[in-house]
Amino acid sequence: MHIKSLGMHIFSDNYVRITDAFILIRFLLPIVPLLLVYSGAFCSYLWSYRKAGRFSRLAKWLVILLFLLNGLMAGYFSMIHQRGTVDVMNHIAKDDQVSSVLFLMPCHSTPFYSYVHRPIEMKILDCQPKCVLIIAFFALSQV
Repeated sequence: MHIKSLGMHIFSDNYVRITDAFILIRFLLPIVPLLLVYSGAFCSYLWSYRKAGRFSRLAKWLVILLFLLNGLMAGYFSMIHQRGTVDVMNHIAKDDQVSSVLFLMPCHSTPFYSYVHRPIEMKILDCQPKCVLIIAFFALSQV
């Protein structure tokens, strides 16, 4: 497969997914293996310049920057990003005076049942689709 056609596929797929009104990060996960192939091809391209003795200062800095940015992102996403939900669950699990919890966040975005092992009433926002969609789906299923 040519690397340019793979790049166009990745670009067009991401463009279609990003222009959708309802986007979640999990919808972008199927494209990650293609992105890894593309980045691997770029690293191979840089490595071929090194073997030919033409490994420029710019290529060295690009490789250093690549590793540095990936290391920083790995540290941030594994230790800091969206850590608040886990911290809140630890607080609720340790506090004996908590009898009910109201989460005003997207539905099921907290690890409630894996952290809190007590009978605490949990209220979350409603996750059901709009009634118009249900009626339209019911009407289409009758055809």
